[in-house]
Formats: sequence, C-alpha cells, structure tokens
Amino acid sequence: MGLMKGGLPTFGRAPGAPAPVKLPSGKVVTPIQIGSGRYFVFGLVVLLIGVDAVLVPGYLVYKNAYIELAGAMLTAAGAISLAWGLRKSEP
Repeated sequence: MGLMKGGLPTFGRAPGAPAPVKLPSGKVVTPIQIGSGRYFVFGLVVLLIGVDAVLVPGYLVYKNAYIELAGAMLTAAGAISLAWGLRKSEP
C-alpha cells in the first residue's frame, strides 16, 4: 500500500546527527552516538551470553571457579566491545 501511495523510496542523504537537548534545569545534553553498530550489537550479545549462559550457571549450578572465570572473561570482552561500539569515530 505504501508503494502505491508514495512511490518508491528515495535513497537520498541520511538524516543529520541528533541535536543537543536542553533540560529544564538549563543543562545541555548531547545524545550518545553509536560509532559502530556491529561492535555494539556483538558486544551486547557476548555480554549477555557471558552472564546468562556461563557466569550465573557456573556459580549457581556447577560451583566451579574456572567456569565462573570464563563467564567473567566473556562478560568483560562483551563490555569492551560494547564500549568500543559506542565511542565516537574520528572525522
């Protein structure tokens, strides 16, 4: 229905960066821009797998320090990748 009403989509310029927001207190806040969506999503997935599938079962079910350490390392790697995806790219 959308194609019949508006025609084909145009692949023009991408929308600009979001503008800074002024809070009622007078403070100006700029939104966080994702530098790399791939690193961000990969880091989020690895972080969740590290916590949910390795760290928590290693502590609660297996009570094994090595599995807990592996879960902590996966969680840390995911957090690093997530932070890397959030950092601003150099112009």
